[in-house]
Amino acid sequence: MSPTLRVAALAAVAFFVSASAAAATTVIHACVDKSTGVVRVVASATQCHTTENAISWNATGPRGPVGPAGPQGPKGHIGLTGATGPAGPKGPKGATGPQGPPGDPVNLPANLATLSESLSSNGGVSDTGADTFKFAASSYCVLGDIVLSINGYGEGALPADGRLLSISENTALFTLIGTNFGGDGRSTFGLPDLRPFAPQGLQYSICVLGIFPART
Repeated sequence: MSPTLRVAALAAVAFFVSASAAAATTVIHACVDKSTGVVRVVASATQCHTTENAISWNATGPRGPVGPAGPQGPKGHIGLTGATGPAGPKGPKGATGPQGPPGDPVNLPANLATLSESLSSNGGVSDTGADTFKFAASSYCVLGDIVLSINGYGEGALPADGRLLSISENTALFTLIGTNFGGDGRSTFGLPDLRPFAPQGLQYSICVLGIFPART
């Protein structure tokens, strides 16, 4: 076989074995008959006879250069908003800011200024003491009535100072006052606290032992 035919035969073999033998290995082995030029593909060059020449070649050639980058594709759609992450740790307390400027002076109306000067300055306690006297006969004392007096009562009437009384010992008064002024409503209830509104030297007291008010 002429050299030209041998080259053509090798090319044909390389083409046909690229889909079979090349699938299993990247190197192809063949034996070429020295007299006829017939080519046969073998698994190893050691399988060639003495009347054949062994040849081998790579099924895959060297890697070519990297081609240029293609154009950028269109921008995709914006995805859904992810879940909110956990809150971070609380930061340190900041420095105290500077003190602000003083506000405008408050000018009370004359009547309120006069009233303020006339209110008690000793906690709403009578000049005679908070509970010095005994209130008049109970027939003149109506439960729940408020009395403003120079006298401080400690029996029949008590100072209206927000104190708590026993419900079991003052059932009638509790039915009138309830827990409007304090207490738990189970064992105690509170009297109104009128001390901030008492004029100088006077005291508010509330009747706790007397007649029950008649309904209209």
